[in-house]
Amino acid sequence: MNKRMPPANGKVAIILDPSFGEKLTELAKAQPVWTWDSPLNRTAVQVLWYDSLLPYQVTAFDAAKATSAEEAFIYILDTVDQHHPAWSQLLVIGAEPTAAVRAALAEYGAGSIEETTTGFIFERPAG
Repeated sequence: MNKRMPPANGKVAIILDPSFGEKLTELAKAQPVWTWDSPLNRTAVQVLWYDSLLPYQVTAFDAAKATSAEEAFIYILDTVDQHHPAWSQLLVIGAEPTAAVRAALAEYGAGSIEETTTGFIFERPAG
């Protein structure tokens, strides 16, 4: 059985871009990755699951009722927190830090948001 490492420095990635695909590989080498299930992402995830040498887990999640990346992020946030309760940084690709996203994140403690060209990074104090 392949042992998975805890989040590197408390980092977890959440991918909401349905065409992220093979780029998942690089992220999975550095931290756990949760990706919104799509045909392209599913194919990449299945390839990564086959490669049991990756140190971090890659999880595809189905947010079938979500009609936007914002809704999918809010949907999966609690599950990510349950699986990685010590996270201190979320790298979010494919969603913007809208008011609803910021409100959802506020439930997990005070933190800062840095917008990026592909999404945002949310950091909260470790511990």
